[in-house]
Amino acid sequence: MEDRPAAPDQLFETWRATDEISFNLLRLIPLVSATGIGVVAQVGLPVPMSVFVSAFAAVLTFALYQWERRNIATCNTLRDRLVGAGLVPRPRKPTLLGREIGKTEAEHVVYVTTIVAWSILPGFVARHDGTGWSSLAIGYAVAVGVTLAAACTWLAVGKKPAGA
Repeated sequence: MEDRPAAPDQLFETWRATDEISFNLLRLIPLVSATGIGVVAQVGLPVPMSVFVSAFAAVLTFALYQWERRNIATCNTLRDRLVGAGLVPRPRKPTLLGREIGKTEAEHVVYVTTIVAWSILPGFVARHDGTGWSSLAIGYAVAVGVTLAAACTWLAVGKKPAGA
């Protein structure tokens, strides 16, 4: 059985559905995270528990970010096929300080900022709690680890694997 190209309507529908998922996540991730951070700050969790909650939330956000990168690649592929078929024009991205900033870049900023916010929370809890520097160091060690993982992923966006 040979592969037939997808019909334009099917491409548009898949593109729209994938974009809708992305936009829903873009709305929910910061809202849920800001609410969660506010609750953790208000409840006054002990530092070890705040490290656990923050690490869990940061890793969960990181996992959603990785899944979202797949959605971004799917959207880009669908858009490129539609542009190549002459069905839609290639959209122009606005620039900021010489760098193009479109939906893809905005998603990266939202996810990385959310991961960083969750990651530094234990440090603020320890500082506010009057807990010693060792607890503060643990909070920031979590922050640095998760932030570096997110940054490495962000830097790798758009790079093709060797031989691809």
